[in-house]
Amino acid sequence: MSIDKRQIEEFRERIVDVVQSYGIELKPKAGTLEGICPFHDDHNPSMRVEEDPFYQFRCWVCHQAGDVFDFVAKREGYDIESEFVSVAEVIAGILGTELKFTGKKQTVDEKQKIVNEKTIMEDLFHRADMVRHLYMEWCSKNLMETPAHLEYMTNDRPSGRSRLLESIEAHLIGLAPDDDRRLRDFIKSRFEELGLKLNTACLVASGLFTKGTDRIKSWYKNCYVYAQHDRYSQQKPETSDIEKDQS
Repeated sequence: MSIDKRQIEEFRERIVDVVQSYGIELKPKAGTLEGICPFHDDHNPSMRVEEDPFYQFRCWVCHQAGDVFDFVAKREGYDIESEFVSVAEVIAGILGTELKFTGKKQTVDEKQKIVNEKTIMEDLFHRADMVRHLYMEWCSKNLMETPAHLEYMTNDRPSGRSRLLESIEAHLIGLAPDDDRRLRDFIKSRFEELGLKLNTACLVASGLFTKGTDRIKSWYKNCYVYAQHDRYSQQKPETSDIEKDQS
């Protein structure tokens, strides 16, 4: 016997409820939800929880990631492969329901399908990381090629110019464009150089782009962006509004 497929999908879609049941506060940020990661000594929210259509969590510091079953398994100390039913029972308890079983054993093809789905999601998050790095690379170059902004950022701090330039060269600070088409073309071309395909899911999963009514759009326009680096050198862009009056 195996757990009903529809119930498994229902559990996956309730990842936010399950994560919050562990006392973790999730707050909206850049089109997703962020909160304190329970898998390391986290003081600055570094865990992202994706809702529709991904239903995944990922920590940018300790790199724990997966779906609701992975989250509960790691939190409760279960082995996801051999103790999947036990994990599902915990989730059912959290959601106030009971497990539903089908009368047939899970086939090899069904098990392989689950493995394939997890592999696809892991690949998606990896490509989303690549988008973030390339995003900061392009925005840093854009800032370096915009003298007016360099002058503005060091106007009252001439001694900090060398440090600013070092940060820009390290892709820690950048300037998001008004029109993001060249930015998206740059990211796409770098993906193609690696023989990879850049699609809407990768851009949206990065947290830097959103799917508009007519096209994919960047969340950030005409603002300074900077990357928070953790010990694994992941980049997490943040923004600072550009002063409109630079006189």
